[in-house]
Amino acid sequence: MRCRRCEFENMPGETTCFRCQAVLAPAAPARVTPPRAGWTKPFRRVRYWLNRKLGLGWREKIESGPSTAPGWALIGQERLLVAGISLVPGLGHLLSRETRRIFLLWPAWLGALGLGFFLYGTACGGLFIGAAVALHAWIICDAAAVHDAFAGRPIRFVIVLAVFGALLLGIYGGARHGAGALVSETYAPMDFPAEQIQSGDFLLVDPRAYRAAAPRRGDIIRYCTRSELRGPGSTERVYAVLRGETVGQVLAMPQEDVVWKDGQVRIFRGHELVCASDSPAEFASLDLTLHVPPGQYFCLPPAMASALGARASLIAGAEAKAAYIRMMGFAALPDIRGRAFMVYEPLWRRKWLPRSPLPGAE
Repeated sequence: MRCRRCEFENMPGETTCFRCQAVLAPAAPARVTPPRAGWTKPFRRVRYWLNRKLGLGWREKIESGPSTAPGWALIGQERLLVAGISLVPGLGHLLSRETRRIFLLWPAWLGALGLGFFLYGTACGGLFIGAAVALHAWIICDAAAVHDAFAGRPIRFVIVLAVFGALLLGIYGGARHGAGALVSETYAPMDFPAEQIQSGDFLLVDPRAYRAAAPRRGDIIRYCTRSELRGPGSTERVYAVLRGETVGQVLAMPQEDVVWKDGQVRIFRGHELVCASDSPAEFASLDLTLHVPPGQYFCLPPAMASALGARASLIAGAEAKAAYIRMMGFAALPDIRGRAFMVYEPLWRRKWLPRSPLPGAE
């Protein structure tokens, strides 16, 4: 067989040339079919555009550039563009085919963010969310080649901290503020035995629960209390309750009567007993009847000791306690901030709160 390279006539059966060692015949047929684009095919046009904008060998340019050149000049506008795309973590590395650089960073960011949401409302949850923000900042700085451009200079740590602060106050802070329109959070100020909620439990609240529907008896709601000042002209001692938010369970609907007697709170619709509940110890001695006005709902008020702290001793007489009940127990529909739908903390009692009526309610 004649060698095409040196024109030497080799013996039959030889696979390499005796003179120049060139390959006379391939051992296996070569593949001429190009590989498929695979899952990256939808990003092909974006990657081509980035390649035209970024060029090739940007890291080699940084490493071979003069050490006296300013860092931002070595980074260039192109890398800042990739850093901007990395506001979605890992997207800049994906489009520029540098996913190996964040092979461990991206899963770590996703895991820290997931644990932060799972433990939300606890100190550990805050630490995990902070770690996720820090990893996100590191990914952005890696996409901008900050560590290569400012190698050996302390300013690179300042840049990472600045990106961390911008993400914390901007994207993550804005996301938390925007999520507040869908889900808010609060703490239970008292026990709700019917729902197995204990004082101090961390609750998730749906702020849109009553946009199209009215509250139902048994709902755990977050609402604003009214404020009132008892002045010197009153026979009771002077006190003030400022307007704020609390959590209560709806016991009485509009146009119903609330009767405090014999250590119980009974709800009547006309002469019909609808439901009854035990009275808090602070109000056990009351003998009082209150009518729920139209458009308002009655919730059992939280204990005065937890609501007012040291000032609870100022509310001593029956008249003052009745005024306190009116301020803390009555909620108009515009003052209701949402319905609690989940006990989120502690973890071992995490559960949904179904809308089930109270015992004895219709």
